Amino acid sequence: MKYDFNTLEAFNALRTTLKQLRKDLSLLHHSVVCKTSLRKIRSKFKEIRKFIENYKKTENYDLLSQYIAHTGCHNFLGHLDDEFLSSLKRRTYTLQEIFSILKQLSLTINELDQEVININERYFL
Repeated sequence: MKYDFNTLEAFNALRTTLKQLRKDLSLLHHSVVCKTSLRKIRSKFKEIRKFIENYKKTENYDLLSQYIAHTGCHNFLGHLDDEFLSSLKRRTYTLQEIFSILKQLSLTINELDQEVININERYFL
């Protein structure tokens, strides 16, 4: 295992990573909800898909994945699976599909928030 989850440094890095991912996803979610017309939704979903695909190739994603595997905690990245990514590739979207995608992003954001709270309570209070 690349990370030692018995040190405060690892948990500080983990909190920072969770907060940054939450911020990035929140900005993307907000952009779709508040700044994107229905005509531009496909390009915005493509942007979200590219962000997630690129994120899965980073050290930060590796850190989060190893943390989930090590602690056996709830998989707060579970909503960003291959099925979700394929839903972002459609040529057209119904309103229900748009709401479903936004809901999955929102659930992921909430679960990231909750995991930061859990880490704070378990290790820092």
